[in-house]
Amino acid sequence: MSLKLIKKDIGGKFTGREDLVKKIYGILDRGMPGVVLTGPRGSGRSTLLARMGAMLQAKGYKVAPVAGETSAELILNAIAGQAKAAGVADAEKTFASPMEFVQKLYWFAEHFFVKEKVLLLLDDFDRNLDSEGFIANANLKEMVEFFNTSLQYKSSAFIIASERPLEGLDNLEIPGFTHDEFLETLIHRGALDRLPKDDLERCFEAASGNPLVLELLDAIGRREFGSKEFALEDLFGVIPGFVEDPIASSIDALLTGLKPELLEIAKIFAVYGFPLPRHLVLAHGIENGSIQRSDLDSLEECSLIEFDNLRAVYHMHPAVAEAAMQGIGPEELARFHLRAADCLLEEVEKQTILTIDFQIEALLHLRAAGEWRRLTELTLRVERELVARGFPQLAFELLLQLDGIDTSVENRMTILQRLGFLHSLFGNRDEAVDHTSRALEMAEGKGDRRFEAILLQQLGAIHSREKEKEQARDYYERSLELARQLDEAPLRLFNLQQLGGIHFEEKQWSEALSNYEEALQEYNNRKDINGAAMCLAQLGRIHFEMGSLKEALTANLKTFAAYSRLGYPDARAARREVMKVREAMDLEEFNAILEQYRIPADVFDPAKEDQQKSIDFLRRTALEAAAAKGKSPAEKAHALAYIDQILDKAPEGNPELEGFKNFFHMLKAYVNDQDTSRFHQTVPAGLLAIFKEVAGV
Repeated sequence: MSLKLIKKDIGGKFTGREDLVKKIYGILDRGMPGVVLTGPRGSGRSTLLARMGAMLQAKGYKVAPVAGETSAELILNAIAGQAKAAGVADAEKTFASPMEFVQKLYWFAEHFFVKEKVLLLLDDFDRNLDSEGFIANANLKEMVEFFNTSLQYKSSAFIIASERPLEGLDNLEIPGFTHDEFLETLIHRGALDRLPKDDLERCFEAASGNPLVLELLDAIGRREFGSKEFALEDLFGVIPGFVEDPIASSIDALLTGLKPELLEIAKIFAVYGFPLPRHLVLAHGIENGSIQRSDLDSLEECSLIEFDNLRAVYHMHPAVAEAAMQGIGPEELARFHLRAADCLLEEVEKQTILTIDFQIEALLHLRAAGEWRRLTELTLRVERELVARGFPQLAFELLLQLDGIDTSVENRMTILQRLGFLHSLFGNRDEAVDHTSRALEMAEGKGDRRFEAILLQQLGAIHSREKEKEQARDYYERSLELARQLDEAPLRLFNLQQLGGIHFEEKQWSEALSNYEEALQEYNNRKDINGAAMCLAQLGRIHFEMGSLKEALTANLKTFAAYSRLGYPDARAARREVMKVREAMDLEEFNAILEQYRIPADVFDPAKEDQQKSIDFLRRTALEAAAAKGKSPAEKAHALAYIDQILDKAPEGNPELEGFKNFFHMLKAYVNDQDTSRFHQTVPAGLLAIFKEVAGV
């Protein structure tokens, strides 16, 4: 059974699958997080998945579909796209941030899956299972387990279609059609309903109730006999081998009868193995001209492709793709794969976000086409993008697939360097050193001094991460020397700051001062305020440890001024460093230095700082109360309980605290949608201003 059998039925009952739909709804209505639909090839898993998605989408769900071999990162890619489309603030920014994968998972769960009704659909999921039926990818396994626990009793849910059941999840097997269900579907068919009654019985038995086989038989009947009457023997007569393999023989019969241009389009779909938007199919083209919309309609009419209204993509059943691939020679196959890669990458250029799935799909086609140079270059580009987005594990797996690829020395050096970096990121010290050292040997042999400096710097970082300071210092110094000779300012600055940090930890103050002062001069020459502020912050700490309080205060004041001008939160850290110096320094001398910089003394008054902390606390509490006002009863109760805890801790009998306590009583009234005006005369003006600002009254 395919989607087109239920086109007329959208919004109504699901022909032939009412009981299954009721069971799925029953599972979700019980508060279960999701369900796995299992069944053999052709049993209608994908169709039922798409139908459930369409029905729940009509009920207001945001549907995120993913098909076939995938990863946790690509699923998150689909989720982020839906979240962005739903107007979730910072969805795109969070997805593209360097935040760790698990943190992103929790973020999207909190800001999207819990607050919205979201349906995650994972089709053909058995392609992600190992030989024993377990999820092979660690991140993917963690994601499925996370949703299975976190979505219980939530509005959001997931539905998975898999040939094999998944351990620990609620599995629901899809049975073949019953005879009554088969007869019910005939109202949507164009050929089988013309069979004599006895032939209908035999047709159903021969197909074993398999929806895909019945769909294929109907397509063959329409093509071979048009509107004429025919018998079952006539139908089976044009399908050699039907008894031995009903699915494969029926597909072969359909493919054999296609016109050359339609067969070529079918091959294109088979090579992609990827749900295709209509515009991407039309853009691909065929050898003797362009693909027409009517061509796609013809293939859909033959049941060789189907249009998924939910995802707005064309899909070819894996069994059909497998058969179509058999008729493609090596040269033709390479040409198809190369064109597929080009089309996908052209699509990537048109979009600015969330195109990781297209890029990774393009990598598969470049590999299949034997385009090793382009494969390597694109992999390295995608790898850096994935690392920047906080997906190092997927980046690592893509790099490993380049092992043994015939590529240039430059590319091989880069592959080893990136593998060394990622191994270090994962805590694999020996592998990180090995890969980076091998790249270093190649760079030295090639005479690439700039890449030598980069690799020496990376080795320094690896040893520094492992607290091997002597080795780290040696590599940083060697890299710094090369950077000076090459006049590579970014490399020089990084090495200077890393060496300064090592010398600081070793209490080698003069060496640390020298490193940071040289870096500071370079940043000032480049007019890099942020870089200069970082160096000044370190210089302030060094002078403080040395007991040079005047120099420490001067550096910290300059840091505070720079970060305040940039609007960075680091200004608070700089303020804390200034306050440390204030405590250790003569107050008159401290104030005299502030006066030199035209800074009022009360800017760094501890009492004023404590007052600001109190104001920040009160504003934060008021914001949390305002946020709870329009939420569920449970969230309101949580906010009110927090306010009660604050009130319980306030000592009794202190008249000065009455205004403070009335502020919190006013917040409770606001959360409970009660009149707050009765508190306005008893709450201090400053606290009342905070409330009015937060509540918008």
